[in-house]
Amino acid sequence: MNLFARMIEERIKPNGITLLSLVVECGFLGALELGKQLHVYIVRSDIYMSLALATALVDMYGNCEDIENAKAVFDSVENKDVTIWSAMIAAYAKAHCTDQAFDLFVKMRDNGVTPNQVTMTTMLSLCAEVGAHDMGKWVHTVVQRQGVEMDTILKTALLEMYAKCGDIDGAWKLFSEAKDRDIGMWNAMMAGFGMHGCGLVEEGKLMFDKMVHEFALVPKIEHYGCMVDLLGRAGRLDEAYDIIKNMPIRENAIIWSAFLAACKLHRNAVLGEIAARQLVHLEPQNCGYNVSISNIYAMANRWNDVAGVRKAMKSKGMRKEPGLSCIEVNGYVHEFIMGDRTHPEIEKINVMVSDMGNKLKEAGYRADTSAVLKNIDEEEKETALNYHSEKLAMAFGLISTAPGTPIRIVKNLRVCNDCHTATKLLSKIYQRVIIVRDRKRFHHFRDGTCSCGDYW
Repeated sequence: MNLFARMIEERIKPNGITLLSLVVECGFLGALELGKQLHVYIVRSDIYMSLALATALVDMYGNCEDIENAKAVFDSVENKDVTIWSAMIAAYAKAHCTDQAFDLFVKMRDNGVTPNQVTMTTMLSLCAEVGAHDMGKWVHTVVQRQGVEMDTILKTALLEMYAKCGDIDGAWKLFSEAKDRDIGMWNAMMAGFGMHGCGLVEEGKLMFDKMVHEFALVPKIEHYGCMVDLLGRAGRLDEAYDIIKNMPIRENAIIWSAFLAACKLHRNAVLGEIAARQLVHLEPQNCGYNVSISNIYAMANRWNDVAGVRKAMKSKGMRKEPGLSCIEVNGYVHEFIMGDRTHPEIEKINVMVSDMGNKLKEAGYRADTSAVLKNIDEEEKETALNYHSEKLAMAFGLISTAPGTPIRIVKNLRVCNDCHTATKLLSKIYQRVIIVRDRKRFHHFRDGTCSCGDYW
């Protein structure tokens, strides 16, 4: 940029190539204001706006999540090629504008533009992020029908889409058929199996022991984190805590976070408080850890301590992340928050929520009100549980899809104990496979059981 300024001072007019280089660099750095200044200079200097320069501008605005300006540049180009279409789709994807990205992809094909590997990889990554299984399968079909070259990057994106949308069999089929598997594809498949709970405690311990004693490898912090997570999920909290205390390296937030999640799941307030305090000490500005220690106190009915933590959070300007659940129906992703009343089908959804509640009681279900971390009476707690975001998404899925169709839900937080118990029963009551992806892993609910074996 300094050299560019000198160039202008010496009255040497830049061309499209000069500006293209600078715009691309602004995109890499996320330098929005500088990129805007360059855009203004291009327009005022009447420099020819090539497909390459326009695409770079769309990319730059997209990387800075300035969708309005990205769309303005995109719309100004008359003869759009595949690169600028792909850049605009990627801009929408980066800004989490899911429906707009999907709609633009369909419009691109309607305009006779054949998508390339970049387009498809972007679309598949977006499908994986929001759990849009049907749309992901359709994109896979488009890849096959239009003869898009399947390199390892695209194959890995397909594999991740299937795995993250709850279809581990589809991911495994792709992996098995691939002849040119690279490290990225192997890692994606292993991560997929891990998210779906295909892994066992004793085997994990054996691997760790072999690593140390047979192969003479020195474990890193990540390996200890895996062991703490593995033992913690299985409820072996004392073993996990022993590993933390005896580690030859200093524990970090990832280690304590895994341990805290396990303590919360298995309701061990004593160890949970130790973990939460360590996390608050390590990262005092992390809202999630402050919420966790508040939750630990709430589960132990220590409401004065809950109030103290919440007051401290408020004074620091911290806010708890709200629960959000997504479900794809007929190619569109619908989002729900707890107690949502904004959905156009909310009246029908509420009727189904009531039906779910009645059928659960008939099946012997009792609400686990410890999941409601507020000092209110039991009846209010039960009502609050009925309107958790995943239950609203589930109700919408039940009224919007044919009997027997799997229901796939993506949640931004961990599933609470009550929703987990209720969903097991609902899968049996309504004879549906219900697949829930929470912040950490997948849960496959089928005929009254969950693939996680009731620990996650």
